[in-house]
Amino acid sequence: MFYYFSINNLREQLQNHLLTAVEEINNILAFGEQSNKRALSLSFHDLSCDAEAADLRESVVSEPYVRATNLGYLGNIYCTSLWGPVSIDNPVSGYIKDSLLLMHKSLVSDTPLLVIRTEKNKRIAFSEIDGIYIQEVSLDPDLVNLSVQLSGPINSPPHLHDNIRIQFALFKLLLSTLFCSFKRTKQCALSQEPCYKLACVFLL
Repeated sequence: MFYYFSINNLREQLQNHLLTAVEEINNILAFGEQSNKRALSLSFHDLSCDAEAADLRESVVSEPYVRATNLGYLGNIYCTSLWGPVSIDNPVSGYIKDSLLLMHKSLVSDTPLLVIRTEKNKRIAFSEIDGIYIQEVSLDPDLVNLSVQLSGPINSPPHLHDNIRIQFALFKLLLSTLFCSFKRTKQCALSQEPCYKLACVFLL
């Protein structure tokens, strides 16, 4: 009886936490979109990066959550706030709805990275948000302490997850919810399964 109560209690807490977390993630994404709009508002006389790089760095410093902002043209990144002039092929095919990309790591960090892409008149701005901010949203000490292993026979006693496993599961679930919210469809980018079904995999 206590086992089933724990399952329902955990499910309710996770669902409430996810609603709050998705709202926080959407706020983080809004800062990335704002940074992109600011970058695209720069005066472009050509595709040089001499003056733009300084403006990009100033924008990154003033924008919460954004670690870097890049400029591109026709699928090629030519200017970054980190390194200045570059030439990096960046096809839109890898992005969800041409706007959002999840990377396993960046060139300066081993943590996951979210890239927000905004295009206007063939010019493109990319804002990079360190995945650590998403992970921080997903961590709730109470959920970690109360989380139980729900797989296996029903009559087997539950046992605790380790912290890393719980954090990773919540992180993946938050990202899948984020992608669904961003795409406004019933499909999740991580598994191509209905979002509700994917959520149940983690919640149950």
